[in-house]
Amino acid sequence: MSPPLSPAFRPAPLVLAGAFLLAASGCGGTSTSTPPAASCPAPTGNGTAQSGDITTSTTWTAAGSPHLAGGSFSVRAGATLTIESCATVKLPAGAVVLVYGKLVASGQPGRPVTIDSTGPGVRWGYITTRADPSTGTGPINTFIDLAHTTLVNGGLTDINGLGLIDLRGRYSADPRQAILRVNSVTIDGTAGPYGYGVVLRDGASFTADSTGLTIKNAATRPIRANDKLVGSIPPGSYTGNGFDEIVWTSVVDINEDTTIHDRGVPYRLGEPNGNGNDMRVGLGSTGAPLVTLTVEAGVTVKVHPTGRLVMQDSLNASGIGVHPSGSLIALGTAARPITFTSAALAPAPGDWEALRFDSAPASNSRLDQVRVEYAGGPTQANSFHCVAGGGYSPDEDSAILMFGEPLSQFVTNSTIAFSAADGFGRAYTGEPIDFMAGNTFVSVARCKQGFPRPTSDICPTNPPCP
Repeated sequence: MSPPLSPAFRPAPLVLAGAFLLAASGCGGTSTSTPPAASCPAPTGNGTAQSGDITTSTTWTAAGSPHLAGGSFSVRAGATLTIESCATVKLPAGAVVLVYGKLVASGQPGRPVTIDSTGPGVRWGYITTRADPSTGTGPINTFIDLAHTTLVNGGLTDINGLGLIDLRGRYSADPRQAILRVNSVTIDGTAGPYGYGVVLRDGASFTADSTGLTIKNAATRPIRANDKLVGSIPPGSYTGNGFDEIVWTSVVDINEDTTIHDRGVPYRLGEPNGNGNDMRVGLGSTGAPLVTLTVEAGVTVKVHPTGRLVMQDSLNASGIGVHPSGSLIALGTAARPITFTSAALAPAPGDWEALRFDSAPASNSRLDQVRVEYAGGPTQANSFHCVAGGGYSPDEDSAILMFGEPLSQFVTNSTIAFSAADGFGRAYTGEPIDFMAGNTFVSVARCKQGFPRPTSDICPTNPPCP
């Protein structure tokens, strides 16, 4: 099956140009499982030695197994490497497979493809993609299609490949490029200084019909995905790793509608070192369209300290006034609430900033059965609401922060807990839309809801501070 052609993309500099800095041997994260028993006959011969790049369409057969790669190789643009069901591929220590063209592992139920190392204690490198530079800004033709495939004893990661599959497209700000399809695929074991199972970056994502991905024994975490790419993560199993959480990092603004699906493990906003913890929904450019981030029931998002989730605004096309360019829909249930919390090992109030709306929340923004905890960190903003004594606020620190008057109480049946400052930050000039009804507040350090500046710009001496 051929992938859908993507729209035009901007070219990006290639990090790798056919040469790799390879480690000599693996360490850590050793797989605890073996390829599954199936109806495939055991190889009877010495196998088939494979060397050099794949420059024309080639099939590695089950009868020729095991296919013994001599080292790193690439699948060149315009070529397809097909691996038959029941075929076994063995890669030497540190070997990297670079795909410019297409890689197809056509396993079947009970007749899997196995990609393994050359022997005990040996760990091969990773599979990575690059857009064919000869296509310029045309459609991207790079594609990996894995069905009923086990990848074991690989994932010797390095700076060029952060995961056993390190997926790269053209450019992060371009439309998503769906270049990996999985169906009943197991990634068992990764190592090295990064140690992810799958990494999604540079606009590259899973296809919409991907399903049945299992990642286990990853040295660090099962998946790392940039901004909007997180929405393509398929159903599967992501437990039994160093940390059972999906790392979600900000590289560019989320410029396409994106859904964060419940995949059974938390999402961690920001890398462990804190990079990428400022996630922005929508574009700040003049006249930008509305982009919506939807969070499914049951999802937990753990925000790295000092991080935040921002729904941006932009100037109207006329250049006069602003409108929301990002919106948030987070609808949990009583049995499966949505949680935004701290990623710190010992969470504390004010660890992260807020769910922040840089203008009036968009009309479709809606939060129900949501818990926001350990927020209320520094916003670096002030004077947008009233405080006791009739003056303007020294800061806008709060758990849910609005810099524009909402149309209604768009947050319901929800809990704000352990905020270091206010609960709801009504940091705007306008009517005091009430957020108290139906919501719960636990250990909020200051007002459960701040008081907005009146249209007269004269603050009351004693504004309500419940």
